[in-house]
Amino acid sequence: MTDEDSSFTTGNVLANDKGGENLIITGLNTSGTQGTVTNNGDGTFNYDPNGQFESLAEGETATDTFFYTIENSDGVLDTAAVTVTINGLDDTLILEGTGGNDILTGTNADEIFIGLRGRDTLTGGSGKDKFVFTSTVDAGDTITDFEVGSDLIVFTDLFESIGFEGLDPISAGVVGFLGSGDNTIITIDPDGIAGGARARSFLSVEGVSVENMKNADNFVF
Repeated sequence: MTDEDSSFTTGNVLANDKGGENLIITGLNTSGTQGTVTNNGDGTFNYDPNGQFESLAEGETATDTFFYTIENSDGVLDTAAVTVTINGLDDTLILEGTGGNDILTGTNADEIFIGLRGRDTLTGGSGKDKFVFTSTVDAGDTITDFEVGSDLIVFTDLFESIGFEGLDPISAGVVGFLGSGDNTIITIDPDGIAGGARARSFLSVEGVSVENMKNADNFVF
């Protein structure tokens, strides 16, 4: 057993074989094997997933099999199989900014963006990305390519920082939406419609209308 990023060496396959004395490995068949297998010459094999299982999510598994042929001192041949279980990993890349004005650009993978302070420009790319905001001092960022139904804006830590514990921050007026051409400005009002504080511009989402943005499914609260 291994994970999608790690190679390993098998145990000695000859040690438990009862096919006779002076066993040697005479053949290796990897025609249907996705990873890379090396015969170490001592009864063990080195197996490398070789980047073929990167699509596995954390908690998912796959198997890969190769075959070897052994021969004893009487010339008798036998074939056996080694099946390797590969465990998926959480490959999510985290892109974190500084206290300044950062430009963070993702790829076609699923990524997490944490801009922090400063007026950051965040471009997710084509993956299913999460844009995480931890405090009201993170205000001023711009998301250039938010994909409705795929990407998410995460306000969990932000709400904890302002003490909001309600279930529906949009109805409560804590999260608001203003149109600006083809873009949406997301506002934050720490005490919502019930308090005396004023909603302030927090985040600009380019290319997404208020109608499409004003949906709880776009957020993690």
